Amino acid sequence: MLSLVFWFFDENGRPLVPIFDKPVSKTRFLWLFKTVDSGEYHLEVGDAEHPMFVAPVSTSIYEATYLEPNPFFDSLDQLIDDLRKRAVLVDIESDTRR
Repeated sequence: MLSLVFWFFDENGRPLVPIFDKPVSKTRFLWLFKTVDSGEYHLEVGDAEHPMFVAPVSTSIYEATYLEPNPFFDSLDQLIDDLRKRAVLVDIESDTRR
């Protein structure tokens, strides 16, 4: 079974956290089979107290090695340039790649 984790950021690079409106539900059939239904959530700007809070976008950009194909950006460098134009902090002092 494949399990993925996604991190979300707003247009200013602030980490967003999920706020569950409907929790994830788990059901068992005949005590053998378990199903998990996804919950419903919305995203809000988070703070370090939230259990799903992640590092700022600058850390994610620094650690990124690949950008999934998408209709918005052709490369990681193009994404970084766009974020810089929005005055989002994307540089880390120890970043020697750029």
